[in-house]
Amino acid sequence: MTTPEERVGLLKAEAQRLEQYLNGLPDEAWLHPSACDQWTVADVIAHLISAVGSHAGYITGAITADGVGPDSVPLRTNQRQDAPAAAERVVSLRKDLGSQLMPEFLKAREAMEQALDQVGPADWNKLCYRGSGAEPIQNILDQYITEFAVHRWDVTVPFEPDVKLSQDCLAVMVERYPHRPRWWDIDLPRNHSALPVRFRVKITDVSVPGTDFVVLTLNEKFMEVAGDSLPDVTFRCDADTFVMFAYGRIRPESAISKGALTFEGSREWAYVFISSFTGG
Repeated sequence: MTTPEERVGLLKAEAQRLEQYLNGLPDEAWLHPSACDQWTVADVIAHLISAVGSHAGYITGAITADGVGPDSVPLRTNQRQDAPAAAERVVSLRKDLGSQLMPEFLKAREAMEQALDQVGPADWNKLCYRGSGAEPIQNILDQYITEFAVHRWDVTVPFEPDVKLSQDCLAVMVERYPHRPRWWDIDLPRNHSALPVRFRVKITDVSVPGTDFVVLTLNEKFMEVAGDSLPDVTFRCDADTFVMFAYGRIRPESAISKGALTFEGSREWAYVFISSFTGG
């Protein structure tokens, strides 16, 4: 298990890889569709500018104020995040920034790194404000390792189809996943078996717990770190495959067809997941 300080190094390295790649892109490539649904390459960078810049401020505030107060902690719910609305806000920001995208990206990246450099050994578990619910600063660090790693892939793969996710970051990305807001969904067939149902994904090549996707009712869906509860279906795959389908970059049926994803348990529920899970 890496220390927070080592993870800061991972984040800085991944952000530098993205910066170097962007510096080599011709102007017309910024308007090319990325692998992130609804967004061009420029839109992806606008998203990072907005998210990284705001959370740099939240981290600094959490340190200086000794953590967020109760009135600053929104209620965390299992409601799925509104992806179309978020996408539209980012497109609007990209248009507003125009030719300043790269300078603003560098400014946001620097702000995040400066904020993290201020975090002391006793600060990592301090609660930090987030719109979906406060989390420890260490969780925010893991979130942005994931953000930079996934979105570097998003902007690179249209031009370099064989690009891979950063192997150094995969364990962090898998560990982070069950702690993030819910962007995924599972559309149940009309005549499904009785609920609840629990789908577990175990990762074969990194030593971190897997993720459970749980459907309690049609309106109650959440995820959590795989624990002692018995799953109805257990899927197995490597970390790269998990991140790709959990974040909606590939479909589970594609991973199944290639032999990259296997399962044991209820075949009925397994095929519901395989055919209707939408990552994000």
